[in-house]
Amino acid sequence: MVSEVAASSDVGSFTAGSPAVLQSPAMLKVVGFDDADPSDRHLLGGKGAGLAAMSQAGLPVPPGFIVTTAACRTFYDADATIVPALWQQIEAALERLETTTAKRFDDPVHPLLVSVRSGAAISMPGMMDT
Repeated sequence: MVSEVAASSDVGSFTAGSPAVLQSPAMLKVVGFDDADPSDRHLLGGKGAGLAAMSQAGLPVPPGFIVTTAACRTFYDADATIVPALWQQIEAALERLETTTAKRFDDPVHPLLVSVRSGAAISMPGMMDT
């Protein structure tokens, strides 16, 4: 699985300013809240699926993205390394957030602040490594 992702120069359709379309879990491992399928809890995790559902229902959810469970599997399959294709998708998602919010990580006047949460498809009390 990792070799398919690492060998591919196509990081999916998640580029700054354009919506992400989850074409194939082997190709795209980062998906925006508005573009994710909330029913796919195994791919998005419980929190990701919930955020996608609330965002798509029109509730006031700040813009964001989900690093999927497929990305987690790729990370561990690559000996706990973020492969270049995954890192490109994360960077594209962050760039999309910067564009959407008109804020930047390195801007002292208008900093981009993010919240990072982990969540498995099924909640297991006491488990932190998801």
